[in-house]
This record gives sequence, structure tokens and C-alpha cells, in this order.
Amino acid sequence: MKELLEQILNEESRIDKLSRQFPDIDKEVVQHYYDKALPVEDKANIDFVLSQHMKGKVSPSDHESIKHTLSIYRRNKDVLGKLSDYNSFRDLQIAAKPVAQRNRSAKEIFEEEAPVVYNEDGFKTRLITTHRASIQAAKLDKKNRYFRQLNGKANWCLSSASVLGGRQFDKYSEAGSNPIYVQHNKADNSQHVFVDAPNMSLYECYRDEAQSPVVASASHAAANIISDSNFAKTPIAKAIIKKHPEIKFFMSKIKPNVSKTEIEQHIKTSHHDIAGVALHMPNADINHIHLALQTGDNKVIEHALSHPKCPKSILEDALRDKDGTKWKALAALKNPTLTPDMLQIAINHPSGSRLPFSEEAAMSSIPTVALQHINCSEDNIESGINHSNLLVKAVASNHHNLTPRLIDKLLSYRGQYDDIMHGQAMMNNNARPEQIHEVLTSGKFFSQAKECAVKHPNALKATLEIAAHDRNHNVADIATERLNTEDYIK
Repeated sequence: MKELLEQILNEESRIDKLSRQFPDIDKEVVQHYYDKALPVEDKANIDFVLSQHMKGKVSPSDHESIKHTLSIYRRNKDVLGKLSDYNSFRDLQIAAKPVAQRNRSAKEIFEEEAPVVYNEDGFKTRLITTHRASIQAAKLDKKNRYFRQLNGKANWCLSSASVLGGRQFDKYSEAGSNPIYVQHNKADNSQHVFVDAPNMSLYECYRDEAQSPVVASASHAAANIISDSNFAKTPIAKAIIKKHPEIKFFMSKIKPNVSKTEIEQHIKTSHHDIAGVALHMPNADINHIHLALQTGDNKVIEHALSHPKCPKSILEDALRDKDGTKWKALAALKNPTLTPDMLQIAINHPSGSRLPFSEEAAMSSIPTVALQHINCSEDNIESGINHSNLLVKAVASNHHNLTPRLIDKLLSYRGQYDDIMHGQAMMNNNARPEQIHEVLTSGKFFSQAKECAVKHPNALKATLEIAAHDRNHNVADIATERLNTEDYIK
């Protein structure tokens, strides 16, 4: 832990030193170039960038092109020579362009677009720079606990091989401004994605293979960082600390080996955030959960309800939301141990009948949050698809546990936003070749459904041969490309 804190301080010290070295450049501009214009895996060329700024050759708004060019340079130093050989950044760009365009294998392209930025102490982290790379990075190790359930591919929306997936990637990455990491834990073969976006909560931006939140709060994340010194050194942990600098304070207050007695004292006497960290430490037990629930502090109670050791009866009461405050139910829905019966309580919540069709409502209403839970069963999802509210129906149609039978049900839906529903069905890993064939060849479906179907990995050669003549040029072009590269089920 001391090593991590020192690393954070060293980075801050580096910015101060650069500001003294380039006194005519505002410290905020130095920080901008350091964060945005340099590859995450290599900050060594900051002096070159700042020198170019001093000469008027680059400006902060150029950070994307600078980052792209320096990434090419980093991989091809043997060809491009020393940076000092270039009079201007433009000269470097011109020299780097043909190098970047040389013929590359699929593996080389992936390594370029998803470079390994960390590979130590049991963790391997890639920086994902394109939607194409995100699709490849979502492939799971055969020993991953979700491998069979998810058909070998993580369920991240930004990694979907579809037009919608590309839009989601662009939305989250903001043209490269927000780093996207995929991190593999070699100890348990888990694979998580993290979007380093300033406007996203940890609950939203840090997801496991099934698209479920990895942590419920900054306090929960702090407990993971404090209790696992190897994870604490990874790019994701560092990004979390940068996003929530209060974690550095938590690290100074909670020891990695905090005892049961000390956890009890923190719950009774500490600020609710510190109590939350203590509650998520490995030595916390059921007695600490009960103690937290009796504190009367809403924040501490939220931590207790999201804890895997929280009793079933307490969770069910929270999910019923009898007092109408909603916060207890939403806290309980962050609990990874919820069963399908418990989730159905939340799906049936009366608020579901009057929800507006919006992303905000999808992320904050009791029925829709329940329908995004990893433990949703086929019956849970079907109840969502049958729901009278359009938003609840749409959220249910996006669940990774969607079965072929439910995909058939979605494809038969006709009504408002039906093209979106059909598209969701075609983005699911469980769609069968015959269902994809129907969408692409029957003439009953529209652009979004067809553009998702033509990218589905389960598409047959015969299906793509028909789709290659589709009146929708996007569909035809994608089908033709897949046929030319033999990217289909043989």
C-alpha cells in the first residue's frame, strides 16, 4: 500500500517538475498533455510534446493526433529513429503514416489497438482503443466462470459486434478521451472492463463479464484495493483512486489485516464511508452486517444491503420498498446473491407501470435495475418482456441470459420501437443461425435488426450470400466482407 501511495505522489511530483522546466506553460496545460496526449503505457515523451507546444507546433486540442502518432512511434522506434531527429510534430506524423499503414495480421492489429499496458503480479491489462479491439478483448478464457453461460464472450455493450455496439464504444470512449481498460486476473481467470470516464459512477463504469457492477461504491472499491496489494498496483485501481481521491484517505485509516473488533469499532464510530470500507473487508461477518443495519445511517445501511452476507429476509423487505423511498431496494439490487424469486419481487414493483422511455429511468428504477442483474432467470426475463411498460420490455430484451425461445418471442413483437427490440435480440450471443437467417432474408425486419444480425458470429454462409444483395448498403457491405474473409459458420 505504501508503494502505491508513493507511486501516486511521484506522478504528482512529475507534473510539478515539468511545470518548473516549462514555466511559460500553465500547469493545467502540462497536466492535459500528460493525461490526454501521451499513450497510457508510456509517458516518457512528454518533454518532446511540451517543446513542440512552446514552438507553436501543437496545441492542447491536438491531443488525440499526438497520442495516435506517439503510439505508432513507440512501436516502431527502430524504423522511425530518435524524436530529436524531427524538427516538428508534423514531420513525425508524415514519417509515421506509411509505417502505420503497412500490411498487418489480425493479431498485429489487435496488439496495436489493444496494447498491454500492465502485466505483473497476476494481472494483465489492455488499453482498448477501437471498437474492433473491444470485440476481440471480450473473448473469455475457457476457465472463466462465465465462459459457458456467455458462450465464450463477455456481455459488455461496447463490445457487441453490431452498429449499436460501435455507437456505445464511441459514446463511452468519447473519441479516445476516456481510456477503456480490459483487465484479466490470472488467479481466477476473471475479466473486467473499466471505462475511465469522469461523468460515470463506479457502479456504471466498472463491469464484470456479465455486465454486472464489480463494486457498489467507492468504499467497496477501496476495500478491494486495500485487501489486495497486487490489484492495487493495476491501471484500473489507479484510475479508481484518481476518480475517488478520498480512497487515499481510506487507505490511511483501514489496515489490510483489519480485525473483527476493529471493523466493529469503525461501524460504530467512524464516518459512514470509512464504515463502508470496513464492512467490505475480508474479516467482516454477519454480525457486522446486523450492526450496520441498526446504525440508522442510510449510507452504512446501503453498504450492508449490498453485502453478499446480508440475510435473505432483510433483502426481501428492502426489495418490496413498502415505504416508497426506493433507496433500500436499489441498494439491495447491488447484492450479488439475489435469487430469481427475490428479483421477481423487484420486477413486479408497481413503479414499473409508469416509467418514461429514457436511459436515466433504465438505470434508476427498481424493475429495470432488477432486470439487469446477473442472476435473472429465463422466467424473470420473460416477465419483463411481457411487461406493459415499454422501457421494462426493452431492458429485459437486452439481458445476456436471453434464451432462443425468448429471442423468438422478441422477433414476433410488433409495436412501438420494435426495430430496437429485434436489434437487441440479434445482439444476443444465444441467437441461433436460423433466427439470424429469418431476420436477414424474410423481409419482415428493418435496418437496425438486420445490421445487428449480419454481424452476428452465428451467421451461416448461405445467409450472408443472400444478405450480400440486400438493399441496405451497410448490410450488403458487411455480408460481402464476411464472405470474402470466410468469417461465418461453415
